[in-house]
Amino acid sequence: MSLAGVFTGLFLLLSCVHQTTYHLPDTTLYEYTANKPRLKTDAQFISIAYTDLFGRAIPPMELEQIKNIFLSQGDVTLNYDGYISYLLERADSLLPPDSLMRADIESFTERLYLALLNRRPGQYEIFNMATVIRNNPDIKVRDVYFALMTSEEYKRY
Repeated sequence: MSLAGVFTGLFLLLSCVHQTTYHLPDTTLYEYTANKPRLKTDAQFISIAYTDLFGRAIPPMELEQIKNIFLSQGDVTLNYDGYISYLLERADSLLPPDSLMRADIESFTERLYLALLNRRPGQYEIFNMATVIRNNPDIKVRDVYFALMTSEEYKRY
C-alpha cells in the first residue's frame, strides 16, 4: 500500500468519528490562579481599593490628594500599606462584622477572594485561611482584608 493510501485511509477513519456537543447553562467562570501580569498604576490602585471598601468611586479631590502623597514618598510598598490601613480604619468602610467571618470562614474567604481578587480561591487557600483564622482568635476582618489588599496579586490586573 502506498503512503498516499495510508493517509487517505487515516483521513477517512478520522472524519467518521462522531463528536459530542454538550450544552451547558450560562455561567461565570473564574480562574483559580492569579495570572495577572500588569501592575496597577497608583491611581488605579487608589481608586479600586476605595471602591472595594466603600462601594462608590473615590471623590476626585481625595484621589488627587492621595496621589500627591504617593508622589512625595518613594517607597511604593509603604504607600500602599499605609493607604490600605487608612481606609480600613475609617468608620464608613463597608467591612462585614467579625462574627460573620467566624460564622462561616470558608464562605467568607470565597466571597472575599471574588470581591478583591476577582477569582475563586483554591482549596488550599480556603484551608489555609480557615486554619489561620480558627487558630488565631485575635484576627479581625480588617486583618484579613489588609493581608489580601496588600498582596502582590491585588496590586496587579
